[in-house]
Amino acid sequence: MARITEIHVRDRKIRITRRTTADVAWNHRYFSLRTYNAGAEQGIRSREEDIQLDREQAAHLRDLLNAFLEQA
Repeated sequence: MARITEIHVRDRKIRITRRTTADVAWNHRYFSLRTYNAGAEQGIRSREEDIQLDREQAAHLRDLLNAFLEQA
């Protein structure tokens, strides 16, 4: 589990090589996003990544997602 304390915007090529699933959960302090390796969408649950954001970082991520969604 990793608590994100900073989010940086980088200009790098994005390469999609496979599909996976994600679970989200939240409480009054944190938003948690857990992703699984490819194959999880068929019920194969292997290695996972767990990312937790406090309210400040969640708001920052929201602003970045809004910028992404508003692009043509």
